[in-house]
Amino acid sequence: MKAALALAMALLGANSLCAQEKVNFTSARQKPGTTLYLFGPSIMRQVVLDSGVVKEGGKVQFTLPKGSVRGVYKIGTKREQPTELVLAAGERANLSEDGGLGKGSKEQEAFRALKEVEAATSRAFNLLQSQYNRVAQEGMTPPEQVKITTLYRKRSDSVYQVQDGALAKLASSYKGTHAAKIAAYLVPAASEQEKTYFPGKAADMADAELAWPNVIQQKMVVWLQRYLPQDLETWERASLEAIDRAPANSLYQENLFGVTAMIFAGMDQEFLRPVASQWLKRYPNNAQAKDLLAQLPPPQPQVGDEAPEIILKDTAGKDVPLSSLRGKVVLLDFWASWCGPCRQENPNVVRTYTQYKDKGFTVYSVSLDRDRTAWINAIKKDQLAWPSHVSDLKFWQSAGAQLYRVNSIPATFLLDKTGKIVAKNLRGPKLEQELQKLLN
Repeated sequence: MKAALALAMALLGANSLCAQEKVNFTSARQKPGTTLYLFGPSIMRQVVLDSGVVKEGGKVQFTLPKGSVRGVYKIGTKREQPTELVLAAGERANLSEDGGLGKGSKEQEAFRALKEVEAATSRAFNLLQSQYNRVAQEGMTPPEQVKITTLYRKRSDSVYQVQDGALAKLASSYKGTHAAKIAAYLVPAASEQEKTYFPGKAADMADAELAWPNVIQQKMVVWLQRYLPQDLETWERASLEAIDRAPANSLYQENLFGVTAMIFAGMDQEFLRPVASQWLKRYPNNAQAKDLLAQLPPPQPQVGDEAPEIILKDTAGKDVPLSSLRGKVVLLDFWASWCGPCRQENPNVVRTYTQYKDKGFTVYSVSLDRDRTAWINAIKKDQLAWPSHVSDLKFWQSAGAQLYRVNSIPATFLLDKTGKIVAKNLRGPKLEQELQKLLN
């Protein structure tokens, strides 16, 4: 427990373990004798701050280190999903039978209201995403893709506007609470320049309550999805710039590193390596940065490496080895019919292939589709004329994607005539410029 407490203190930014403060908690759901745990703020894994045994009447007391910041903690057993609630020194919190927060505390009522705003926004976006996915599965031409994407962005803006109004109302109605402070932080700034400037004002980054990982994550996700172009390369570059804008050697920057790693973990694991390395370099005592680096898989094949062999079946069911294209300059292209950015990039690849195919250039397309019909229809619709289209129809578990550590698409590797990787993730004019060097 001492190790966990030390880590939690580092995350909370406290600097003393000398004095302690009590938090009284009552649960009508847990039987006497049950051990409950108080979890502190965390990024990659849960951190136990304290534990206590439930007494008669459901009462249990936890200890917070002196200087602990008011914010969202979690309470529960290690076998069930813990309950989130706002705690501060001396707070008395009640948990009702259904797991919801009990009434009677302004802090908890404000937090309940904030969670309701978040849930309503999430439901609206889930509905939009399901509608978009249904259309995308049917296959779209590039012009159709642009039209649908534009419509989707307009509807997304409408959802955000509703959220803005709800957050502003909450901030006004529950002044002085932690939830009201978060709501005010999440409401967009007045000027367009400030809206796209993340992490925000110096005063906000200096406020320890706003340096909690969950608060940073909420702010960052909205910034990425609402104000930036929707492509992974832009998001990654902008996120690194945002980390550098945060005050050096600050709790905010330390947690921003972790939140960035968490957000991109499911999109691009290769991006995690430089993030985790810098995180640990600047904050050498951060245990979660150490854990992340230790858990990362081997790196993606790099420029200068020989391209690992792929043998997958084409649309006719015939095995097509990547190595069968040796002697040509090859664009190894990971894509899928359901991937909007892939479909938008396809016209550039088609144009480049048409221009350079007679000079020794070809494409080896690995689809991450699951639906064979959707895959073949997309090839026809986008007029992908090169012969090497392969897939095992295993989605992200594609053997090719696993081998090349592909966690986001489109992803490309340009191979020279000997099968060596000479460039990665080239788009439009950059691809053509590299081809001119290799083929002329």
